[in-house]
Order: sequence, then C-alpha cells, then structure tokens
Amino acid sequence: MRPHARRSFVVPALVLALAGAGLAATPIASAATPTPPPTVAQATLIAAGEGNTVVVGADGRPYGTGSNQDGQITGTDNPKTTLTLMTGLPSGVHAAAVSADVVHSLVLGDDGIPYATGLNGHGQLTDEDEENPDPQRRTLTPMVGLPSGVSATAVEAGSYYSLVLGDDGVAYGAGYGLNGQITGNELGTHTLTPMELPPDVRAVAIAASGYLQSLVLGDDGIAYGTGYNGYGQLTGTGNRQALTPLTGLPDGVEAIAVDAGQFHSLVLGDDGVAYGTGGNIWGELTGDAAKLTTLTELDGLPSGVDAVAISAGYGTSVVLGSDGIPYGTGYNPYGQLTGTGDRQALTPLAGVPSATGPIAQISAGPATTLLLGRNGVVYGTGSNDKGQLTGEPTLEPQRSLKPLSGQPIVRTASARITGRPKVGRLLTARGGVWSPTGARVGYRWYRDGKPIGGATKRTYRLVRADWKKRIKVRIAATLPGSSDATTSVPTARVSMVLKNTRRPTIRGKRKVGKRLKATPGRWNAPTVRVSYRWYRGKKQIRGAKGSHRVYRVRKKDAGKKIRVRVTAHTPYTTMAHAFSKRVRIRKG
Repeated sequence: MRPHARRSFVVPALVLALAGAGLAATPIASAATPTPPPTVAQATLIAAGEGNTVVVGADGRPYGTGSNQDGQITGTDNPKTTLTLMTGLPSGVHAAAVSADVVHSLVLGDDGIPYATGLNGHGQLTDEDEENPDPQRRTLTPMVGLPSGVSATAVEAGSYYSLVLGDDGVAYGAGYGLNGQITGNELGTHTLTPMELPPDVRAVAIAASGYLQSLVLGDDGIAYGTGYNGYGQLTGTGNRQALTPLTGLPDGVEAIAVDAGQFHSLVLGDDGVAYGTGGNIWGELTGDAAKLTTLTELDGLPSGVDAVAISAGYGTSVVLGSDGIPYGTGYNPYGQLTGTGDRQALTPLAGVPSATGPIAQISAGPATTLLLGRNGVVYGTGSNDKGQLTGEPTLEPQRSLKPLSGQPIVRTASARITGRPKVGRLLTARGGVWSPTGARVGYRWYRDGKPIGGATKRTYRLVRADWKKRIKVRIAATLPGSSDATTSVPTARVSMVLKNTRRPTIRGKRKVGKRLKATPGRWNAPTVRVSYRWYRGKKQIRGAKGSHRVYRVRKKDAGKKIRVRVTAHTPYTTMAHAFSKRVRIRKG
C-alpha cells in the first residue's frame, strides 16, 4: 500500500497567526461561504503529497511542485521543480485550502466549490457521466455531487478517493471505497456521496488516509472513523463500514481536530493533548508498543506546552506546540523529522530558521514535512526524489529545513520616500511591503537615475552632491525563485542651506567723498546672485542697497562705522545673509 499525502488541522489561535504571516490578504473564504464552526480551522494552506507539494500562495492562488505524472498539479510538465501556478480556477476565484495525494490534488475555491485534478480511475475527481468518466484531468475542474445550495468548506485527498465537507454539516466522499473509507464498500463512486453521522451531529472536520481509513470530527466533540482497522487506527478491532466513534479520550475531553496517517490516527483534545491510536511500528505514537487500539497520549511535549495542531504522515506524527515549535516522532529515513534516526518521543524539529517566527501550520507527508512560518514562507525537509521540495530531483535526502522556491511574492504597498529633500536631511524608504513577510528586502538609492555608491540601506542622508538632483529609491524583495521590486516617485529637486564660507569685505579709502567697494565673499554654491545693503552703525543708509556694490562716503559718515550686508540666493537654496567687518570713517 502506498503512503498517503498529509496536511494539518490548526486550532483558531494558530489561524490568527496567519494574519501576522502576511496571509491576511489571502482570500480564505468568500462572503458566500459560512464561517466554519469554532472548533477547528478549515484553511489548510500547505499540503505534503506523495512526491508532490501543493500550497496556497500569498496571492491566494494554488501552486504545486514535484511529480506531475498524472496531472495532479495540472499541466504536462513532469516533474515540476519549482512551485508553479496550477491552472483551472475561474477568474476571480482564489484558493481557500488545498490537499494532495499520490495521483490527484484538491483545491477548495473561495466560491465554495471543490476543484480537482489528476487521475480519476476510481471517480475521485467525480464526473457527471458515470458511465464514461474522464480517466484523467490536467486542470482543476469542479467536483460534482454536492446538493444544490451547499458550499464546500474543506477538502481532503486520500489515495484514489476524496472527501469534501459541506456547510450543511455533512461529509461527502467519492472514489475508491472498498475498505469502507467513504462508508459502504463501493469500488468506485463518481459523485460526492453523503457519509452519515448519528442524528443531530454535524461534521466540522475531515481527514483522509491512504487506502485505509477516514476520520470525521463531529460538533459533539467526538472523532468518528470508517474503513480499515487492522492496526487499531479506528480504535478497537474490526473494520468499519460506517462512521463509528473512536474511543479512549479521557472523561470530559472533547476532540477539536483529527488527522489520519497511513496506519495510525491522531486526535487533538481540547485539553491541549495529542492522542493517537493504531500502528506504532516506528514510534509514530511514541513509546515502544507495536500498536495501540485506543486513543493514547503522545509523549514528549515539554511541561507547560500544549498541542495546538496535529499532522500524521507515513509512520510519522508531527505536533505543533503552543510555543510555536514543531515536534515530531516516528519514521525518519529521509530526514522528514530533520537530522537522522527514528524518534520514539515528540522531539523538536531542528534548524527551524529564526526568521520564521513561531510556526503557523504543519503538514506531514509520506517522506516530507512542510512548515508554514508566521513570516508566510513555506519550508520543507525530507525526500526530494521528485522535486517535491523544489530543485532538481535527487535521491540524496534533504535533512534540514529550507524554503521552497517559487513562492509568489505579492506587493501590498509600493515604495515611497519620507523626509525633506534638503542636503543634510535624512530620507527614509517607506512602503515596499510584501507577502510573505519573510521575503528578503534590499534597497538601492538613485540620484537623477544613477545609483548612489554605498546607498543600500533603508535610510539615506543627503549630501552636497545631491543638490539640485532628484532622488528615488528602489526596494526589491526576493525569495528563492521569486522576486519583485518597486521604485518610488522621485523627490523634488534637493535643496541646500546656502552658507557663507568667507565673509564679505570692504575695500577703499575710508574718507568722506571716497568710494568704498564691497566684495561678496564666498558661498557654498558655485554661482550665486547677490545684493547689498550698507549700514551706518546699526542703521540702514538710505538708498545704499540693491546692486550698489560701491558706496560713496558721505559727510555724515565721518567718525562712524560702516559695514555692508550681502544677501545671496540661487535656485534650490535658502536665501542667506553675511555682514562684513565694520570700518571706521576718518574725520576731516
């Protein structure tokens, strides 16, 4: 049996964290889609499949990478080695959630419609023509079977089957069902068909495994399961053909999230504890028992740390702690839990980049683990044999967390400059805001369109060379395989404070009837226009002003002190004044 693709469920506190991740702009639900019940979050933004990965980008569109042999990430290119836009959503429709499996992928549109692509051999994509169904699709296509007026609020891809949660509180299934995973034992169902819960119980969450079992969370706080139970993954013994309660939660504890691995199941209790049941061959349920047939607490979270999200892979379990740290246990041959060696208890994934901030979502796949940081960036670790972690496929495992390439960068604010454009003043680059916030941002300042040497920080202090020039800034954001840039509108021409660097002087004989000549002095601008004003003592001399550089000494000046004030101005400067030294006019 093939391992199965995974995603996680996140309780509301972590959904709120997505807004801080720059994902608030991502359309999670339209006005037509009812708000899901408060027990779980329906917005699954990352999905680790078997050999492929599907994510909701910061632009609200679905992207995929890795194996595309069956069109499971749309198109014909195989494999895809960077996150690539998936085709088929109608214009104006955004992705609200995603799920991925070995041969097909599901995307929940914010129009309340589930879309599917990939192999359709058992009807997992649904088809209106059940007699002659399409065997394969390479573009996202609406699924059929939801009752009129019912919108989808969650999607789950199992191996050759699909689950859809309706806003009517009903879980629907389509595709392969011989193990009872969509209730009953149909080989193939080509339309979404209701999976019955007890009367008056509404479904609020769904989880699909490989070929084996499905889980549905009821609004009564009970986890229900159906399908294969050979390892006790549905608790107790014996297979199920109908949704049946899982047992083992402590008295008074209600389930708030569920997830299904290949041979085990996880349930998150409202007491902040992760519980598991089923196969424990590699320690995926912690401890050394080969299997468990009742929900049992997973060990390893530090004291005081609650579980806030769960994700079950193939032989692995990943739990997100209330401290924002992801913990993993179980099978680790490809580094899907980072590093080397299997785990027998929940252990922190190593090397989570500090830039991520607390982790917002987790998704454990058959051989990979994905993390969504609060900075909005998706990171992955584990097998990259089909390019599911981006980059060229390789058999060499990736044992540390790295960002996936091709994540779209969405600009939410363009570049602008604040500060007065005057020599000596500080200009600051504003705007240039992107989602994800984890994109690396760089700055480059320009003077009349030419780069300013060394000006690569968020702020720039204007210098003499900027006078009369226009300044602009370019802000660029980069992620592996993605980039975007925005350039501000240029400033007004940079002005300067005009300063006197050598004071004016008075030349000539200091006698009545003689001419005195003023020199303008020197200024910090190369060309200035000047005017003069002559003073006797502290009083202005009538008529001795303007362009009158020369002054003929008058009788009343005898014995008095004379000085001249020079006023200088030039374009893009402030007007400035400078006085000469006083000179005394001789008597007689």
